[in-house]
Amino acid sequence: MVTLLLATAVAADPCVGHPEWSHADRRACASREAAALDSELAEQVAVVARNTKASGGLAARANRCNFGSDQGVTLGQYARLRHDLVEGQRSFIRYRDAHCRFEGITAFGGTAQGDVVTQCRIALTRERIRRLRALDVDPRHIDTSCVSKSKPSH
Repeated sequence: MVTLLLATAVAADPCVGHPEWSHADRRACASREAAALDSELAEQVAVVARNTKASGGLAARANRCNFGSDQGVTLGQYARLRHDLVEGQRSFIRYRDAHCRFEGITAFGGTAQGDVVTQCRIALTRERIRRLRALDVDPRHIDTSCVSKSKPSH
């Protein structure tokens, strides 16, 4: 799977395909790309966390309205999902960095070792972003028609 990720990353890598660039130019470009992806990943995690929090409140109200109880996913479960998202993200970063250092060892300390590590980080980070975007925790996708029709309880 990592080979496939790396092959995909090379195909989509803006730093590849510039024969006029020096090795230092390509390395600098890859470092900028990795940093930009780290920022994009942090932003995507924040979006999922915000949407999960908003979805939790809406889902709990919709469940009470539709079922007369908190059947289905409850507000507490959404809070747990947010916790799991944060813990999963921390674990992903630890995994990514350790795994890519390991892949870098395949260069046996040669000049390509840093390049292998950076390309691995780029590939795994792109995949993580793709997977986070695929999660459907957008509050706009929760059926709240029952909530908007019901009278508020006091």
